[in-house]
Amino acid sequence: QIAIIGSTIGNLLAVTLAVWASRMTAPSETAYRFAKAFLIVVSSIPFLVWGVLYATAVGFGDPFAGALAMFMFSLAIQAKLLSETVDAIDIGPLEAGRAAGARHTQVIQYAAFPQVRPNYVAYALYIFELNIRASVVIGFVGAGGIGRLLIERRTFFQWEQVMAIVLVIFVAVLLVDWVWFWAWWVLV
Repeated sequence: QIAIIGSTIGNLLAVTLAVWASRMTAPSETAYRFAKAFLIVVSSIPFLVWGVLYATAVGFGDPFAGALAMFMFSLAIQAKLLSETVDAIDIGPLEAGRAAGARHTQVIQYAAFPQVRPNYVAYALYIFELNIRASVVIGFVGAGGIGRLLIERRTFFQWEQVMAIVLVIFVAVLLVDWVWFWAWWVLV
């Protein structure tokens, strides 16, 4: 659940940050510099540190701390990857939209985003897969999630349940990989 919540919210909010962090689509130089600086700070902090910080702030064992850590991780990765992808798009449609009198948001919506949509979906699914795996580790530092269950079951030598948890994680990662593969071929 923390992987789903963190990935969904992080990937959605990353679109705006990515647009601001690209010279091609930033609304102003100030917005560009702010977004780049924010991305540098957020992406330089590993998800484990986010997990410890949020577990300390919210409470150890609370899944909300894990969701917040996954959110920050997803936001940083998606915004960084997407902003680099936006920097590499064809500028022709953007210039045509501006020349036709489109507002800044319309240029992004109709000229920039269609060029990066397949990459956005692929990045989002990849980040979700990373978050599923990271949710196990996040539990080890006290930020809730399936990792906490894994530690509890291992502590009480409940090896059948440990194996069941590992199998659930394995199946979840395989399903996300399959969806990612399918979505990539459909969108491209």
